[in-house]
Amino acid sequence: MVYDAAILILTAICALGAIIGSIPVIRTWVQPVHAGPTNTALPSKIRWLILLFIAALALMVSLLGLYRVNHYEGTVVHFPNTDVAHLKYVRGKHFVNEEVKVDGIHFDMCTFDNVTLTYDGTDVVATSNCRFNNLRIKTNSDPVGVTVSMLKVMGFIKPGVPVLDKDEKPIDSIPGSEGIH
Repeated sequence: MVYDAAILILTAICALGAIIGSIPVIRTWVQPVHAGPTNTALPSKIRWLILLFIAALALMVSLLGLYRVNHYEGTVVHFPNTDVAHLKYVRGKHFVNEEVKVDGIHFDMCTFDNVTLTYDGTDVVATSNCRFNNLRIKTNSDPVGVTVSMLKVMGFIKPGVPVLDKDEKPIDSIPGSEGIH
């Protein structure tokens, strides 16, 4: 919200500067015009009026946005436990040939080689800047297994990545959908 307010204030200052900068030109409009060569370009007066209009419009929009940022009365929806701030933070670790329980952990700049990621849906998981090589996904939760298998069938999980249930059996389709075509 502070960032939004800063951008709006900067825009308002630029628009105000354009309006103030156009004042000397507007003053020349009230002075008598001297005859000179004709020009087919857009008359200077119209160009300045367009600039002044755009600057005034930018100022009004910035001020309206600034008002709305400071007087926002809407509600922000927070889903329970979807905020990553509460997660355990793991940075720069190299996991090799092991099973890694991922519930409630934020992995940053980690490498996973020949690893089984176990997700049971008890909390969110976050990854940033991680590398995955020869990965398997496992869950001990039937509802999570259905969700993960659906994501695999829909193509959200890379082809060739095995998804395993609690008995280490591969999940290749959505359970209960065998008769559906």
